[in-house]
Amino acid sequence: MAAEMRHHLDLLAEELVAQGLSPAEAAARARREFGPVDRIREDCREERGFLWLSQLGQDLAYAGRTMARAPGFTIAAVLTLAFGIGVNTGIVSLADQILLRQLPVRDPGGLILLHWGAKADFPVPVGGSWENDPVLRQWTCTSFSRSAFAKFRARDGVLDGLLAFSPVPGLTLVSGGHAETIPLGQLISGDGFSVLGIRPAAGRAIEASDDRPEAAPVAMISYAYWMRRFAGDPAVVGQTILVNRLPLTVIGVAPRNFAGTLQVGDNPDLYFPLALAATLSPRGSDEKENPDKVWWLQIMARLKPGATGRQAEASLEPILEQCARDSLAAVGAASPPGGAGLPRLIVGPGGQGLSEIRHQYAREWEILVGLGGTVLAIACANLANLLLARGVARRREIGVRLAMGAGRGRIARQLFTESSLLAALGGALAIPFALWIEVTLVAMQPKLEGHALALDPHLDGRILLVAMLLSMVTGLVFGSVPALRASRVNINAEFQGGTGARGGVSHSALVRTILVGQVALSLVLLVGAGLFARTLRNLHGVDVGFDRGNLLLFELDPNPAGSDFELAAATNRRMAERLRSLPGVESVTFSKIPLLANQGWNTRLRAVGGSRGAQGKSAAMLNAVGADFFGTYRIPIIRGRGLEERDEGRPSPVAVINQAMAAAYFGEDDPVGRTFEVEDLNDHPTLVEVVGVARDARYSAVRSVSPATIYLPFSASRSMRTAAATFAVRSAGNPTLMSSVVVGAGREVDPLIPMSNLRTEETQIDDLSANERIFAWLSGLFGVLALGLVGIGLYGLLAYSVQRRTGEIGLRMALGACPEAVVAMILRESLLLVAIGLGFGLMGAWVSARAVASLLYGLSATDPAVFLGGAGLLLFIALLAAWLPARRAARIDPIAALRTE
Repeated sequence: MAAEMRHHLDLLAEELVAQGLSPAEAAARARREFGPVDRIREDCREERGFLWLSQLGQDLAYAGRTMARAPGFTIAAVLTLAFGIGVNTGIVSLADQILLRQLPVRDPGGLILLHWGAKADFPVPVGGSWENDPVLRQWTCTSFSRSAFAKFRARDGVLDGLLAFSPVPGLTLVSGGHAETIPLGQLISGDGFSVLGIRPAAGRAIEASDDRPEAAPVAMISYAYWMRRFAGDPAVVGQTILVNRLPLTVIGVAPRNFAGTLQVGDNPDLYFPLALAATLSPRGSDEKENPDKVWWLQIMARLKPGATGRQAEASLEPILEQCARDSLAAVGAASPPGGAGLPRLIVGPGGQGLSEIRHQYAREWEILVGLGGTVLAIACANLANLLLARGVARRREIGVRLAMGAGRGRIARQLFTESSLLAALGGALAIPFALWIEVTLVAMQPKLEGHALALDPHLDGRILLVAMLLSMVTGLVFGSVPALRASRVNINAEFQGGTGARGGVSHSALVRTILVGQVALSLVLLVGAGLFARTLRNLHGVDVGFDRGNLLLFELDPNPAGSDFELAAATNRRMAERLRSLPGVESVTFSKIPLLANQGWNTRLRAVGGSRGAQGKSAAMLNAVGADFFGTYRIPIIRGRGLEERDEGRPSPVAVINQAMAAAYFGEDDPVGRTFEVEDLNDHPTLVEVVGVARDARYSAVRSVSPATIYLPFSASRSMRTAAATFAVRSAGNPTLMSSVVVGAGREVDPLIPMSNLRTEETQIDDLSANERIFAWLSGLFGVLALGLVGIGLYGLLAYSVQRRTGEIGLRMALGACPEAVVAMILRESLLLVAIGLGFGLMGAWVSARAVASLLYGLSATDPAVFLGGAGLLLFIALLAAWLPARRAARIDPIAALRTE
């Protein structure tokens, strides 16, 4: 452009020389006639569209230099924003996995999941999860019989495919001479993968030809297990593995992002055809003789294009009613007249697979998202205050730039660029914060039914996009007001000096409002932290009814295929005897249900005899235990005796009951020697004699009082078709130090039976309070952060205000004000704002505490000590933050201060 302009000037000068002017005169006249070169060049650049890009580069460079000159401000702003955005990004990422993410299959919106609900008792064995539907006001279940699945699939109507599946927990796999426990597998019907529209990562998927009794046993492995166990070796396809001592051929590897159709976080490592159910699953063996006898399969379907869930309900409802009648006949129960009380079909969305655990977690994750939002609001408020204070500090600079001809829009754009750069830096630094939050939450998650949710702490592209957008929106929104306010500087006032040009930022109504909001939100977090911390303390202090110290637990499944219960039970006894011989081991026992592990086994029963007589059927919790169970757990026997080896295999079962059972069914009478009838023990009603009464011990949860509990000899669990048990080893010292010795002894008994899930009883009980621990940890961490932000924000605000009000304070002191009066004035102004914030915070904390009341234990949601403690701590931090600038103000020299005017 410059060369072209010089060419034009040269041509014009040549014409003037031709007219008789000298070269010097011609050049001067040519420049006058052409016009201002620099302005024309700028106009041309602006017309070509390059000016804004050049100015943006200048703005970014200047913003970088400005931030470098104020490192304290830059670090505080970037870290504040990074932590606020990082916390929310990490929480939202895990919430997306648990609550929102669809199955990675073809058209997940076209899948439906079948449920049923019954308002009356349905006396058919049902395996699976139940859910209390608040809309239908009844319990619903997703389990169906195998015959129901076959009849549903035969109905040619609105469905474009049907698949059945079921979890298979606690598998034993042997490959290459190495035995290990697979926490979870999944049975799936032969056409299941084709209905879902899934292509394997290697090999082929399970097909309909594999799901026949005469077909060769095959299995697929998950991508995660393929990488973990076989290092991604494609040669694994075609290899033979032993699963529950059944040889299976690996035919394929599931896709990388596919984790089955079970509950969220339940990621199976193995997939089997449904034809192997009788061999691999106890439920499958239960219904081997009669497919109507047990309801245990989950069913999903794909709708045909244009079909609706209501049409599917209408098509399949008659089939379900007939299947329910067949199942009642199979268990010897009468069908209700007119069909009243029979299960009714419910069709729901199936794009996320099973959702009972997802619904269970929804409330907790909504609270976590609320906590993250509160932290982000505090961080944004602190950022806004920092930017406002920074804008006031730069009023003189902005006044100079305005006086030199800069436009106000240009000033505002420069300040927007600075806030956007801060937001970009904060967003980039938020990524490691987000990963840290994710890893921490995954590590602290609770365990359900003995296994933890297999969540993957990572940030995918969608979450990173959300973090980026959140940081940019935060920078623009909270940088807009400071930018606009700073660009409205009064030039005359700035250059006249005096107090008129030195109005403190603390006098701004906007700043006061932001500070009040910070205080209020901080108090909400502190109260939440106090409530959850006291809940944790209360749960830890509960008397669980047994000695939970020095207990090492592990799982053992000596007959994973469900065959020969007596032989497997003998293996359990040999294992117990071998462990008792180890030095440092005081006692050993095993049981079907581990105490306080969020597991249970309930039954219907009828008491016979006693002061209350037979008063109808009721329910109690069962546990099948080995010898020395009460001695190992140190549960005192109140009356009678405990269970012994001689009680195993007796033709007439005996039992020890707890105090709650004795009081509920036998009143003041001595229950020893009495009998009661258990309905579904050994698949038929069985009379059981009471030989002892044990002290009440918590059964499955610390929060729940001890239910009526029956302790039976371990042989009574024969009806469950498996001798899998939880062993408890009481040691004389630290139980974790015994782990390697216990594992070595177990391999001596049988090297092909893996001992899984080694943990202490203390750890297992702590897992029950994982939700409360997460909330206490996060709210405590966020509360401390909020305290720091409020304290730093208030200190910085008042320190800057004192600096700007030096002349005013000096004048007051020159007129006779004493230092104490100056301190009182500063404290009064700041504590008034804090008091208003505390008032709003107490109201917000009351509302928030009521929302989480169901998660608390041992205290009221409006516990005065927690509320007053949080308010007192916040008030102390505010006093400290205000006192330091107030003390500095009281030391101002009046003469030096007046000279500034």
